Amino acid sequence: MPTCGRSQRPARTVLHELLRQRRQTAEEFSFDAMDVAREHGLKATLSPRHVQRLAAGRHSDGRPLGPLRPTTQRLLELMLNRPIDELLGPAINDNPSRSDDSVESDELKAALAASQSMDNGLIRLFQQQLDTTRQIDRQLGAAEVIGQLREQISHMTARLAYSLTPNVRQALAAVLVDACTLAGWQSMDQGKYVQAWNYYEQAKVTARESTSTALQAYATAAQAVMLVDVDEHTTAERLINSALDCMDGHTPDILKSWVAGAAGEIHAANGNRDECNRAFDSASHAIRHGAHDPELPFVVLNPTHLARWRGGSLARLGDHQAVELLESALTTLEPSFSRAESAIRLDLAEMLVTDGNGASARAHLDRALQLAAQTESVRLKRRGNRISGQLARP
Repeated sequence: MPTCGRSQRPARTVLHELLRQRRQTAEEFSFDAMDVAREHGLKATLSPRHVQRLAAGRHSDGRPLGPLRPTTQRLLELMLNRPIDELLGPAINDNPSRSDDSVESDELKAALAASQSMDNGLIRLFQQQLDTTRQIDRQLGAAEVIGQLREQISHMTARLAYSLTPNVRQALAAVLVDACTLAGWQSMDQGKYVQAWNYYEQAKVTARESTSTALQAYATAAQAVMLVDVDEHTTAERLINSALDCMDGHTPDILKSWVAGAAGEIHAANGNRDECNRAFDSASHAIRHGAHDPELPFVVLNPTHLARWRGGSLARLGDHQAVELLESALTTLEPSFSRAESAIRLDLAEMLVTDGNGASARAHLDRALQLAAQTESVRLKRRGNRISGQLARP
């Protein structure tokens, strides 16, 4: 997608110039607009395409822009602290005499030159940066790193678009899939499901660019799991079946296990106990053959994580085997997995509330909410508040 904020073309409007100064793409500005609209109770949206039209000061076919809706005007003014007439007015450019053709040519040459500088060493640095982001996210939450991750995704997307070397292009695409799926997870954790969906869509498209069926399966399965969160259980099942179809004899065992676990969670959401257990049995079998793959750093799965995953799925089904699995996972979970611990305790609290054990449920719930606050997890806070409401009922 073209960027409003980083193009070298002279800015046409003050809005375009401000986006450039903020180093934001149209897509990133659109995401921020959703947040601001929600915070201020405005019924307004700004799609990336709309942002691009406003920044250009005209439609793509050259027609002038029509009048904006009052709520859209208010949203832009809130975000940029400028009156709308100024924002959509012409920018002051340093060199207005250059032709658009000349600027376009220079812009393309610069983009191609930048992408030609990509090599495997630089791609490894991208992966190391991403792995660090993942570790911080795991312990401190998405809010600490989501902005940096979006910036990295935007940068890699631009480099990929102009890369002409096949092996470099494939390697960069693989890292970008990892980044987009992590951004999808982070967006989901923040309760931003449309944003999460879009990142997973980008991951799936980029996985095809990488020519990796394993990455295609992972991105598809991750998107399917997200659908459980919004109660699209039937759609999730169709999507997880698509992920399973992506796998073949070359798929690493650790990924087979992860996708099987995802299938187990989705079967549980659909109330299919037998299929849930069969899926987790398959996941356990696959993980015994390979619990780690350096080529798939984003798949963190071991017996402890699989036990908490299965326990959470059985808890959804009201199966009391869940308590033993969850308590076992809690004792062996690495301390750095703050958000995972919160999820385990919420599963336990929910089971204990059902059993009428309010005191134990409250102890787990209090700790879960403390961890949810620490990681700023909107998703876990909401769930914890629902359970708290159950506890408060006589």
